[in-house]
Amino acid sequence: MQKLLRQKKKRGNKKTAICLCFFTLSYSFAIFFSGYYTSKILCQEESVKKAVEKKQNTVTVQDRPALSSISSNVRTLSWPNWPAVAKEAPQNPFVFKGDNFIHKDVRKILLEPREHWLKEFIKIYKNRPDPVNMCGIRINHALALYTTVRKIQPSLVVESGINAGVSTYFIRKAWPYTKIISTDPEPKPICEQGERWIDKSNLTTYYTGDNFIDLSQLDIRKHYREQKNPKILVFIDDHQHLVKRIPRLVQQGVKYVIVEDNYRQGEGSTTNDRIGTPKQMFSHTRGAFVKDGHWLFQNVDSYAEFPPLIPPIMAKASNEPRKADGGFMVASDKNTDIPAPILRPDLDPEDMKIYEEICNILGLDKTMLDRDSYLQFMNYNQIAFMELITLRGPIARELDIVTPPQ
Repeated sequence: MQKLLRQKKKRGNKKTAICLCFFTLSYSFAIFFSGYYTSKILCQEESVKKAVEKKQNTVTVQDRPALSSISSNVRTLSWPNWPAVAKEAPQNPFVFKGDNFIHKDVRKILLEPREHWLKEFIKIYKNRPDPVNMCGIRINHALALYTTVRKIQPSLVVESGINAGVSTYFIRKAWPYTKIISTDPEPKPICEQGERWIDKSNLTTYYTGDNFIDLSQLDIRKHYREQKNPKILVFIDDHQHLVKRIPRLVQQGVKYVIVEDNYRQGEGSTTNDRIGTPKQMFSHTRGAFVKDGHWLFQNVDSYAEFPPLIPPIMAKASNEPRKADGGFMVASDKNTDIPAPILRPDLDPEDMKIYEEICNILGLDKTMLDRDSYLQFMNYNQIAFMELITLRGPIARELDIVTPPQ
Protein backbone atom coordinates (compact mmCIF):
# COMPACT_ATOMS: atom_id res chain seq x y z
CA MET A 1 0.00 0.00 0.00
CA GLN A 2 2.77 2.39 0.97
CA LYS A 3 4.60 1.55 -2.28
CA LEU A 4 1.44 2.41 -4.26
CA LEU A 5 1.06 5.74 -2.47
CA ARG A 6 4.67 6.61 -3.20
CA GLN A 7 4.15 5.85 -6.90
CA LYS A 8 1.02 8.09 -7.06
CA LYS A 9 2.85 10.89 -5.29
CA LYS A 10 5.76 10.57 -7.74
CA ARG A 11 3.39 10.71 -10.72
CA GLY A 12 1.68 13.76 -9.19
CA ASN A 13 4.98 15.55 -8.78
CA LYS A 14 5.86 14.71 -12.41
CA LYS A 15 2.53 16.18 -13.66
CA THR A 16 3.08 19.30 -11.57
CA ALA A 17 6.55 19.69 -13.01
CA ILE A 18 5.19 19.28 -16.56
CA CYS A 19 2.46 21.87 -15.92
CA LEU A 20 4.98 24.28 -14.45
CA CYS A 21 7.25 23.76 -17.45
CA PHE A 22 4.37 24.31 -19.92
CA PHE A 23 3.27 27.44 -18.07
CA THR A 24 6.82 28.80 -18.12
CA LEU A 25 7.16 28.16 -21.83
CA SER A 26 3.77 29.72 -22.58
CA TYR A 27 4.63 32.80 -20.57
CA SER A 28 7.97 33.10 -22.36
CA PHE A 29 6.32 32.85 -25.77
CA ALA A 30 3.76 35.43 -24.73
CA ILE A 31 6.48 37.83 -23.65
CA PHE A 32 8.39 37.20 -26.92
CA PHE A 33 5.43 37.76 -29.23
CA SER A 34 4.24 40.71 -27.20
CA GLY A 35 7.66 42.28 -27.55
CA TYR A 36 7.81 41.38 -31.27
CA TYR A 37 4.48 42.95 -32.14
CA THR A 38 5.10 45.96 -29.92
CA SER A 39 8.42 46.47 -31.68
CA LYS A 40 6.75 45.99 -35.08
CA ILE A 41 4.02 48.52 -34.27
CA LEU A 42 6.60 51.02 -33.05
CA CYS A 43 8.60 50.51 -36.25
CA GLN A 44 5.47 50.99 -38.34
CA GLU A 45 4.61 54.17 -36.44
CA GLU A 46 8.13 55.46 -36.96
CA SER A 47 7.94 54.64 -40.69
CA VAL A 48 4.62 56.45 -41.00
CA LYS A 49 6.01 59.42 -39.12
CA LYS A 50 9.03 59.60 -41.45
CA ALA A 51 6.81 59.24 -44.53
CA VAL A 52 4.57 62.09 -43.36
CA GLU A 53 7.58 64.27 -42.63
CA LYS A 54 9.02 63.45 -46.05
CA LYS A 55 5.74 64.30 -47.77
CA GLN A 56 5.48 67.59 -45.88
CA ASN A 57 9.00 68.50 -46.89
CA THR A 58 8.24 67.59 -50.52
CA VAL A 59 5.23 69.88 -50.93
CA THR A 60 6.83 72.94 -49.41
CA VAL A 61 9.76 73.24 -51.81
CA GLN A 62 10.22 76.89 -52.83
CA ASP A 63 9.38 76.43 -56.52
CA ARG A 64 6.13 74.61 -55.79
CA PRO A 65 2.86 75.84 -54.29
CA ALA A 66 2.64 75.29 -50.55
CA LEU A 67 -0.01 72.77 -49.53
CA SER A 68 -1.71 73.37 -46.20
CA SER A 69 -5.01 72.85 -44.44
CA ILE A 70 -7.47 75.39 -43.09
CA SER A 71 -9.67 72.73 -41.49
CA SER A 72 -9.88 68.98 -41.20
CA ASN A 73 -11.67 68.83 -44.56
CA VAL A 74 -10.36 71.68 -46.74
CA ARG A 75 -6.83 71.96 -48.15
CA THR A 76 -5.36 75.12 -49.64
CA LEU A 77 -2.66 76.00 -52.18
CA SER A 78 -0.56 79.12 -51.95
CA TRP A 79 2.59 80.47 -53.63
CA PRO A 80 5.53 82.54 -52.38
CA ASN A 81 5.11 86.27 -53.06
CA TRP A 82 1.71 85.77 -54.66
CA PRO A 83 -1.66 86.82 -53.14
CA ALA A 84 -3.89 84.00 -54.42
CA VAL A 85 -4.99 81.10 -52.22
CA ALA A 86 -6.81 78.20 -53.86
CA LYS A 87 -9.18 76.05 -51.81
CA GLU A 88 -10.08 72.42 -52.33
CA ALA A 89 -13.81 73.03 -52.05
CA PRO A 90 -16.53 74.56 -54.25
CA GLN A 91 -18.23 77.88 -53.52
CA ASN A 92 -14.88 79.66 -53.76
CA PRO A 93 -13.50 82.01 -56.44
CA PHE A 94 -10.32 79.96 -56.83
CA VAL A 95 -10.64 76.18 -56.59
CA PHE A 96 -8.36 73.19 -57.04
CA LYS A 97 -8.86 69.49 -56.45
CA GLY A 98 -6.56 66.50 -56.10
CA ASP A 99 -2.94 66.37 -57.17
CA ASN A 100 -1.63 66.56 -60.73
CA PHE A 101 1.46 67.73 -62.57
CA ILE A 102 0.21 71.34 -62.76
CA HIS A 103 -0.07 71.63 -58.98
CA LYS A 104 3.28 69.99 -58.34
CA ASP A 105 5.88 70.39 -61.04
CA VAL A 106 4.88 72.59 -63.97
CA ARG A 107 7.74 75.09 -63.61
CA LYS A 108 10.25 72.29 -63.03
CA ILE A 109 8.95 70.41 -66.09
CA LEU A 110 9.22 73.44 -68.37
CA LEU A 111 12.64 74.62 -67.20
CA GLU A 112 14.34 71.27 -66.61
CA PRO A 113 17.86 71.84 -68.05
CA ARG A 114 18.24 68.63 -70.06
CA GLU A 115 15.02 68.90 -72.05
CA HIS A 116 13.82 72.46 -71.34
CA TRP A 117 10.31 72.12 -72.73
CA LEU A 118 9.83 75.90 -72.63
CA LYS A 119 12.67 76.47 -75.10
CA GLU A 120 11.30 73.78 -77.40
CA PHE A 121 7.84 75.30 -77.18
CA ILE A 122 9.08 78.81 -78.03
CA LYS A 123 10.73 77.45 -81.20
CA ILE A 124 7.46 75.78 -82.16
CA TYR A 125 5.44 78.87 -81.26
CA LYS A 126 7.64 81.06 -83.46
CA ASN A 127 6.69 78.92 -86.48
CA ARG A 128 2.96 78.76 -85.72
CA PRO A 129 0.74 78.89 -88.82
CA ASP A 130 -1.06 82.11 -87.82
CA PRO A 131 1.23 84.59 -86.00
CA VAL A 132 -1.67 86.71 -84.69
CA ASN A 133 -4.47 84.12 -84.36
CA MET A 134 -6.95 86.85 -83.55
CA CYS A 135 -9.79 84.51 -82.51
CA GLY A 136 -7.67 81.68 -81.12
CA ILE A 137 -5.10 80.65 -78.57
CA ARG A 138 -1.95 82.64 -77.95
CA ILE A 139 1.18 81.99 -75.94
CA ASN A 140 -0.32 81.24 -72.49
CA HIS A 141 -2.99 78.81 -73.63
CA ALA A 142 -0.83 77.31 -76.37
CA LEU A 143 1.82 76.56 -73.74
CA ALA A 144 -0.80 74.95 -71.50
CA LEU A 145 -2.08 72.77 -74.34
CA TYR A 146 1.39 71.81 -75.56
CA THR A 147 2.66 70.95 -72.05
CA THR A 148 -0.41 68.90 -71.14
CA VAL A 149 -0.36 66.87 -74.36
CA ARG A 150 3.39 66.26 -74.09
CA LYS A 151 3.08 65.24 -70.44
CA ILE A 152 0.07 62.91 -70.84
CA GLN A 153 0.98 61.53 -74.28
CA PRO A 154 -2.65 60.71 -75.11
CA SER A 155 -3.58 58.04 -77.62
CA LEU A 156 -6.50 60.20 -78.81
CA VAL A 157 -7.19 63.95 -78.65
CA VAL A 158 -10.63 65.33 -79.50
CA GLU A 159 -10.84 69.04 -80.36
CA SER A 160 -14.21 70.71 -80.05
CA GLY A 161 -13.72 74.00 -81.90
CA ILE A 162 -10.61 74.45 -84.06
CA ASN A 163 -11.17 77.71 -86.01
CA ALA A 164 -7.86 78.32 -87.85
CA GLY A 165 -6.33 74.99 -86.81
CA VAL A 166 -3.63 76.50 -84.59
CA SER A 167 -4.52 74.29 -81.64
CA THR A 168 -4.27 71.22 -83.91
CA TYR A 169 -0.79 72.40 -84.86
CA PHE A 170 0.36 72.51 -81.21
CA ILE A 171 -1.18 69.13 -80.40
CA ARG A 172 0.59 67.49 -83.32
CA LYS A 173 3.92 69.12 -82.39
CA ALA A 174 3.57 68.05 -78.76
CA TRP A 175 2.85 64.38 -79.50
CA PRO A 176 3.28 63.23 -83.13
CA TYR A 177 1.84 59.77 -82.47
CA THR A 178 -1.63 60.67 -81.21
CA LYS A 179 -4.83 60.37 -83.17
CA ILE A 180 -6.75 63.65 -83.42
CA ILE A 181 -10.45 64.25 -84.06
CA SER A 182 -11.10 67.90 -84.97
CA THR A 183 -14.65 69.26 -85.02
CA ASP A 184 -15.95 72.71 -85.94
CA PRO A 185 -19.28 73.85 -87.45
CA GLU A 186 -17.55 76.42 -89.67
CA PRO A 187 -15.98 75.34 -92.98
CA LYS A 188 -13.44 78.18 -92.74
CA PRO A 189 -11.90 80.23 -89.92
CA ILE A 190 -13.75 83.25 -88.57
CA CYS A 191 -12.13 86.67 -87.89
CA GLU A 192 -10.80 86.82 -91.47
CA GLN A 193 -7.95 84.47 -90.60
CA GLY A 194 -7.49 83.03 -94.08
CA GLU A 195 -7.03 79.31 -94.62
CA ARG A 196 -7.31 76.75 -91.85
CA TRP A 197 -4.13 74.84 -90.99
CA ILE A 198 -4.71 71.18 -91.88
CA ASP A 199 -2.71 68.33 -90.42
CA LYS A 200 -1.27 66.36 -93.32
CA SER A 201 -0.76 63.17 -91.33
CA ASN A 202 -3.23 60.31 -91.66
CA LEU A 203 -3.79 60.40 -87.89
CA THR A 204 -6.24 63.33 -87.91
CA THR A 205 -9.94 63.11 -88.77
CA TYR A 206 -11.94 66.27 -89.48
CA TYR A 207 -15.65 66.82 -88.86
CA THR A 208 -16.14 70.39 -90.08
CA GLY A 209 -18.60 72.42 -92.15
CA ASP A 210 -21.24 70.18 -93.72
CA ASN A 211 -19.65 67.13 -92.05
CA PHE A 212 -19.72 68.70 -88.59
CA ILE A 213 -20.60 66.47 -85.62
CA ASP A 214 -21.02 68.18 -82.26
CA LEU A 215 -19.11 66.81 -79.29
CA SER A 216 -22.40 65.82 -77.66
CA GLN A 217 -23.18 63.54 -80.63
CA LEU A 218 -19.69 62.30 -81.44
CA ASP A 219 -19.06 58.60 -80.81
CA ILE A 220 -15.58 58.89 -79.34
CA ARG A 221 -15.45 55.21 -78.37
CA LYS A 222 -15.29 53.92 -81.93
CA HIS A 223 -12.00 55.77 -82.37
CA TYR A 224 -10.26 54.02 -79.49
CA ARG A 225 -12.10 50.72 -78.94
CA GLU A 226 -9.25 48.62 -80.31
CA GLN A 227 -6.62 50.35 -78.17
CA LYS A 228 -5.38 48.37 -75.19
CA ASN A 229 -4.97 51.18 -72.64
CA PRO A 230 -6.55 54.28 -74.18
CA LYS A 231 -5.73 57.75 -72.83
CA ILE A 232 -8.31 60.21 -74.11
CA LEU A 233 -7.92 63.99 -73.91
CA VAL A 234 -10.67 66.41 -74.98
CA PHE A 235 -9.74 70.02 -75.73
CA ILE A 236 -12.82 72.24 -75.53
CA ASP A 237 -12.82 75.64 -77.23
CA ASP A 238 -16.38 75.81 -78.55
CA HIS A 239 -18.05 78.44 -76.32
CA GLN A 240 -20.82 76.04 -75.29
CA HIS A 241 -22.09 75.18 -71.79
CA LEU A 242 -19.11 73.11 -70.65
CA VAL A 243 -20.62 71.58 -67.53
CA LYS A 244 -23.50 70.08 -69.48
CA ARG A 245 -20.96 68.21 -71.63
CA ILE A 246 -19.32 66.36 -68.73
CA PRO A 247 -21.81 63.45 -68.26
CA ARG A 248 -21.49 62.49 -71.92
CA LEU A 249 -17.68 62.61 -71.72
CA VAL A 250 -17.66 60.38 -68.62
CA GLN A 251 -19.97 57.96 -70.42
CA GLN A 252 -17.61 57.95 -73.41
CA GLY A 253 -14.67 56.94 -71.20
CA VAL A 254 -12.86 60.30 -71.42
CA LYS A 255 -10.36 60.89 -68.62
CA TYR A 256 -8.67 64.22 -69.41
CA VAL A 257 -10.28 67.55 -70.35
CA ILE A 258 -8.81 70.98 -71.09
CA VAL A 259 -11.21 73.92 -70.93
CA GLU A 260 -9.74 76.75 -73.00
CA ASP A 261 -12.15 79.57 -72.14
CA ASN A 262 -12.68 79.23 -68.39
CA TYR A 263 -14.32 82.60 -67.76
CA ARG A 264 -14.91 84.12 -64.34
CA GLN A 265 -18.38 85.08 -63.14
CA GLY A 266 -19.76 87.99 -65.14
CA GLU A 267 -17.39 87.40 -68.06
CA GLY A 268 -17.77 85.66 -71.41
CA SER A 269 -18.21 86.37 -75.10
CA THR A 270 -21.39 84.25 -75.49
CA THR A 271 -24.40 83.44 -73.31
CA ASN A 272 -23.03 79.97 -72.54
CA ASP A 273 -19.60 81.46 -71.74
CA ARG A 274 -21.27 83.47 -68.99
CA ILE A 275 -22.99 80.57 -67.25
CA GLY A 276 -21.24 77.30 -68.09
CA THR A 277 -17.54 77.32 -67.16
CA PRO A 278 -16.01 75.32 -64.29
CA LYS A 279 -14.64 78.48 -62.65
CA GLN A 280 -18.12 80.03 -62.66
CA MET A 281 -19.75 76.86 -61.31
CA PHE A 282 -17.22 76.50 -58.51
CA SER A 283 -17.48 80.16 -57.48
CA HIS A 284 -21.27 80.35 -57.04
CA THR A 285 -22.27 80.78 -53.40
CA ARG A 286 -26.05 80.89 -53.78
CA GLY A 287 -28.79 79.99 -56.23
CA ALA A 288 -29.35 76.99 -58.48
CA PHE A 289 -25.80 76.92 -59.82
CA VAL A 290 -24.41 75.94 -56.40
CA LYS A 291 -25.67 72.38 -56.91
CA ASP A 292 -24.03 72.25 -60.34
CA GLY A 293 -20.75 73.36 -58.78
CA HIS A 294 -20.91 70.64 -56.13
CA TRP A 295 -21.87 68.03 -58.73
CA LEU A 296 -18.92 68.96 -60.94
CA PHE A 297 -16.53 68.95 -57.98
CA GLN A 298 -17.62 65.44 -57.03
CA ASN A 299 -17.21 64.14 -60.59
CA VAL A 300 -13.60 65.17 -61.15
CA ASP A 301 -10.58 63.46 -59.66
CA SER A 302 -8.47 66.57 -60.13
CA TYR A 303 -8.87 70.16 -61.29
CA ALA A 304 -6.19 72.78 -61.89
CA GLU A 305 -5.90 76.13 -63.64
CA PHE A 306 -2.73 76.37 -65.71
CA PRO A 307 -0.60 79.39 -64.74
CA PRO A 308 0.20 82.25 -67.13
CA LEU A 309 3.76 82.58 -68.34
CA ILE A 310 4.40 85.98 -66.70
CA PRO A 311 2.50 88.16 -64.19
CA PRO A 312 0.14 90.98 -65.28
CA ILE A 313 2.42 93.62 -63.72
CA MET A 314 4.79 93.17 -66.67
CA ALA A 315 2.21 95.07 -68.77
CA LYS A 316 2.34 98.18 -66.57
CA ALA A 317 3.53 100.32 -69.50
CA SER A 318 0.60 99.23 -71.71
CA ASN A 319 -2.41 101.46 -72.27
CA GLU A 320 -4.70 98.60 -73.29
CA PRO A 321 -8.00 98.88 -71.36
CA ARG A 322 -9.57 96.00 -69.48
CA LYS A 323 -11.91 94.04 -71.75
CA ALA A 324 -15.46 93.74 -70.45
CA ASP A 325 -15.83 90.16 -71.72
CA GLY A 326 -12.66 89.07 -69.90
CA GLY A 327 -9.95 86.84 -71.30
CA PHE A 328 -7.06 89.29 -70.78
CA MET A 329 -4.91 90.35 -67.85
CA VAL A 330 -4.02 93.95 -66.99
CA ALA A 331 -1.29 95.34 -64.73
CA SER A 332 -3.77 96.47 -62.06
CA ASP A 333 -5.18 92.95 -61.52
CA LYS A 334 -5.24 91.89 -57.86
CA ASN A 335 -4.30 88.30 -58.80
CA THR A 336 -6.32 86.71 -56.01
CA ASP A 337 -7.97 84.05 -58.18
CA ILE A 338 -5.22 82.86 -60.56
CA PRO A 339 -2.11 80.72 -59.89
CA ALA A 340 1.34 82.23 -59.65
CA PRO A 341 3.03 82.64 -63.06
CA ILE A 342 5.66 80.24 -64.35
CA LEU A 343 8.22 83.02 -64.62
CA ARG A 344 8.65 85.94 -62.22
CA PRO A 345 10.70 88.48 -64.19
CA ASP A 346 9.33 91.14 -61.84
CA LEU A 347 11.24 89.53 -58.94
CA ASP A 348 13.88 87.17 -60.30
CA PRO A 349 16.77 88.40 -62.53
CA GLU A 350 17.25 84.91 -63.97
CA ASP A 351 13.59 84.75 -64.95
CA MET A 352 13.96 88.19 -66.52
CA LYS A 353 16.74 86.84 -68.73
CA ILE A 354 14.48 83.99 -69.87
CA TYR A 355 11.64 86.43 -70.55
CA GLU A 356 13.89 88.76 -72.54
CA GLU A 357 15.17 85.82 -74.59
CA ILE A 358 11.57 84.79 -75.38
CA CYS A 359 10.77 88.35 -76.49
CA ASN A 360 13.84 88.45 -78.72
CA ILE A 361 13.02 85.12 -80.37
CA LEU A 362 9.39 86.07 -81.00
CA GLY A 363 10.07 89.69 -81.93
CA LEU A 364 7.91 91.06 -79.11
CA ASP A 365 8.35 94.06 -76.84
CA LYS A 366 8.97 93.09 -73.20
CA THR A 367 7.27 96.30 -72.01
CA MET A 368 4.19 95.54 -74.14
CA LEU A 369 3.86 99.11 -75.37
CA ASP A 370 2.63 97.79 -78.71
CA ARG A 371 -0.75 96.09 -78.96
CA ASP A 372 0.50 92.84 -80.51
CA SER A 373 2.94 92.18 -77.66
CA TYR A 374 0.18 92.87 -75.14
CA LEU A 375 -2.27 90.55 -76.90
CA GLN A 376 0.31 87.77 -77.01
CA PHE A 377 1.40 87.83 -73.37
CA MET A 378 -1.74 89.03 -71.58
CA ASN A 379 -4.32 86.82 -73.31
CA TYR A 380 -5.17 84.49 -70.43
CA ASN A 381 -8.52 83.01 -69.45
CA GLN A 382 -7.83 80.63 -66.54
CA ILE A 383 -7.40 77.66 -68.91
CA ALA A 384 -8.25 74.57 -66.85
CA PHE A 385 -7.17 70.93 -66.78
CA MET A 386 -9.51 68.29 -65.34
CA GLU A 387 -9.28 64.58 -64.72
CA LEU A 388 -12.79 63.13 -64.80
CA ILE A 389 -13.94 60.24 -62.66
CA THR A 390 -13.65 56.80 -64.28
CA LEU A 391 -16.67 54.52 -64.31
CA ARG A 392 -15.82 50.89 -63.59
CA GLY A 393 -17.55 47.61 -62.87
CA PRO A 394 -21.19 46.86 -63.80
CA ILE A 395 -22.07 50.46 -64.71
CA ALA A 396 -19.10 50.68 -67.09
CA ARG A 397 -20.07 47.38 -68.71
CA GLU A 398 -23.68 48.51 -68.98
CA LEU A 399 -22.58 51.69 -70.78
CA ASP A 400 -20.03 49.77 -72.86
CA ILE A 401 -17.13 51.92 -71.65
CA VAL A 402 -13.52 50.93 -72.23
CA THR A 403 -11.68 51.89 -69.04
CA PRO A 404 -7.96 51.88 -68.30
CA PRO A 405 -6.62 49.34 -65.77
CA GLN A 406 -6.35 50.38 -62.12
